[in-house]
Amino acid sequence: MNKIKEWTSDFHPFNSLKHFSQIYRWKEIGKRPAPAPASVSLDPSNVCQLDCIWCNSAYIRETNPKMIDKKSLLEIAKLLNNFTDHPVYNKVEAVCIAGGGEPLINPATQDFINQVSKYGIKPGLITNGVLLNRFDVSKCEWVGVSVDAGTRETYLKLKGQDKFDTVIKNIEKVVKAKGLISQPGRAHGVSYKFVMHPDNIKDIYIAAKLAKDLGCRNFHLRPFGIPYKKSGKLFTNKDITEFRSQLEQARKLEDKNFQVYGITHKFDGRFRVNNNFDKCFAVTFSATFEPPTTEGFNVSLCCDRRGDPKLTLEDMSIDKIRKFWGSKEHLKMVDNIDPKKCPRCTRGPHNKVYEQAIIKENIGYEFG
Repeated sequence: MNKIKEWTSDFHPFNSLKHFSQIYRWKEIGKRPAPAPASVSLDPSNVCQLDCIWCNSAYIRETNPKMIDKKSLLEIAKLLNNFTDHPVYNKVEAVCIAGGGEPLINPATQDFINQVSKYGIKPGLITNGVLLNRFDVSKCEWVGVSVDAGTRETYLKLKGQDKFDTVIKNIEKVVKAKGLISQPGRAHGVSYKFVMHPDNIKDIYIAAKLAKDLGCRNFHLRPFGIPYKKSGKLFTNKDITEFRSQLEQARKLEDKNFQVYGITHKFDGRFRVNNNFDKCFAVTFSATFEPPTTEGFNVSLCCDRRGDPKLTLEDMSIDKIRKFWGSKEHLKMVDNIDPKKCPRCTRGPHNKVYEQAIIKENIGYEFG
């Protein structure tokens, strides 16, 4: 099939070519002291009010339905501010607060946002929006609200709860928030997120129209991925044709204040996993902090394989994770991952940039 035009301008936060900005940090991987990752993810909670049919964390929600306590969240914030002893790249620059479960179920998420902001670390938040009215998100660079529908009927079918009207009202409130989130630029503001599934394709245009009417900065769409330890419904030719039509109509809504992004470049032409790289290097420059098995916090090296014991460090502390990061044990994990067996890969573009620009030296990025 012909390549899909995903967006109008290349300069926006969803273009994976932005990963080239981290080339010099990534070139330090394998050295000691190790560089800190540029960004990490945080799952304050493995508990959620909804039951999205594509949830990539259902397995861990069932096996470890816990939250990170306030003390440990503040310790993680402290760690991000001084992650390693690297002379240049010792600090994490940004943190994506997501889940696991729903991050705002954990009331201490507010304390974490406030603390990392004091350290100069940029927080972003992905939420289902049900509890958004109870939090001050003005210190976040952006807030992505996972609505994934344009009508109450579709929302209920995909998520198992009738919370559509609640979420829409909460979006109306947060788009008016002042602070960092209200700054100009496409990297700020509220994003109406839409995980595309065969059962919600017909909602794309009306959801995008709703997002614009609400005052969202953008409408962000991506195909669902098959979760770890699950199988899933695949897209048909009819689905893909309908998607193209819906996206084309949605992009006509764009203006200087609102953009539509149909993020398909991480998938193949039929929206299936497309891990066209030899090794997973992302486990050396990313991490997801999760609720503990017993105490402290767990660290998963892959956000797409939450719950995989081969990639999870249990019951960690600041000292333990700093000692592990960049160690031989850490780097060995690269050799134990076969990307062809992974059900999905959020960080596929990271891997391709690393492989092509650093390992194979095919880009010549030094020449500008």
